[in-house]
Amino acid sequence: MDVTLFHGLNVRKLSDGSYALEYFNGETSGNRGDITSDVTFVFKVTAVNDEEVLFTFPDTYTTQAVKDDFLVTYEWLDSFDKLEADARSVFSKLNTIDASVTLSSVFKGEVDSKYPSASVFANFKRKLGEYSWRSDERVTEVEKANTFSLTVGDKKYPLKVNVYPYRDGSKVEYSTKLTHTLFASGKSVPSAAEIDKLHAQIAQIVND
Repeated sequence: MDVTLFHGLNVRKLSDGSYALEYFNGETSGNRGDITSDVTFVFKVTAVNDEEVLFTFPDTYTTQAVKDDFLVTYEWLDSFDKLEADARSVFSKLNTIDASVTLSSVFKGEVDSKYPSASVFANFKRKLGEYSWRSDERVTEVEKANTFSLTVGDKKYPLKVNVYPYRDGSKVEYSTKLTHTLFASGKSVPSAAEIDKLHAQIAQIVND
């Protein structure tokens, strides 16, 4: 869906995860009125780390030829230097859009429990429930064993749980792959605080 940021500029997210900036470039000349041409730049968004995203400045652009009231065609209204200045001006306003990149990361941890493995597994089953594997998730029966349904936002993930005897109780190891999204503003979904709550939730299940 196009999002209008300010007069004359639209931003579209493309299927490859890049963004297309489209705006009007033009001038007023004599009695011909405003002559505008559509200019499109495409820029990439990549992850630097778990908290930063990088905008790659575009080095190419496309223009759409237009005609004035006298059917005179105008395809290049400005010099490349002027178009580059336009792009940099537009680029400086990118913090007003919700540009993002989606990543997959491993969520894992381990917790000591005072209870035996049977009790720990029973708690996971009671609190989270077993994960319901979809037909398009290609996993082996071994991989499906001891997986529970971890809810993060509106998504459910297969949480793999292994329990080993440890001292007078058990040691619990858990892991899954979470999808998270980084935004240009620095916001992350789920946030670091939400990830911490997930670890705390599992620790509570282990020792409940």
